[in-house]
Amino acid sequence: MDPLRMAVFIDGANLEYSRRGIDIHRINLEKMIEQILEIASEGLRKPLTLTFKGWFSAIHEDANRPTQAFLEFLRINDYEVVTTPIRPYFDWGKETEISRGDLDATIGFAISDHQNEYDVIVLVSGDGDFTWIVSELKNRGKTVIIVSIEEMVSRDLREQADIYIDLTDLEIDLGAN
Repeated sequence: MDPLRMAVFIDGANLEYSRRGIDIHRINLEKMIEQILEIASEGLRKPLTLTFKGWFSAIHEDANRPTQAFLEFLRINDYEVVTTPIRPYFDWGKETEISRGDLDATIGFAISDHQNEYDVIVLVSGDGDFTWIVSELKNRGKTVIIVSIEEMVSRDLREQADIYIDLTDLEIDLGAN
């Protein structure tokens, strides 16, 4: 039996907020993907092979050395790394300036752009903005796995998923060192 092809798309900001929400100091990404692959293979009752790893995050234009080193680590470990600068915006509702870098459209485009390279997509994000594209992927015969935490996953997104994996069920903490 040929293995199903699996692609992983990681919303870096969403993963960071989830990490903080479950009080994990540092996430071992490779271990996380390995465990997702194992859970997915068991759940689908088919072997899987990893074909794509993508990391998407907003960064400050003057990103510090640890951030640059982390992004280089990802590149060395075969992640496609997509970044956008964090920019100031004025929030008229709060009448204050906020900083943000929005990558939802970029992630959605990458998911669509790579769709011929995978049978199973893993989206590490709980953002409800992805509900429509997840629905479309399922209509095209793709299996969708959502990875997030209960407190941050959109109910609509979770309901669209073929498999939902809660980060708290994974052993991925690298600890403080």
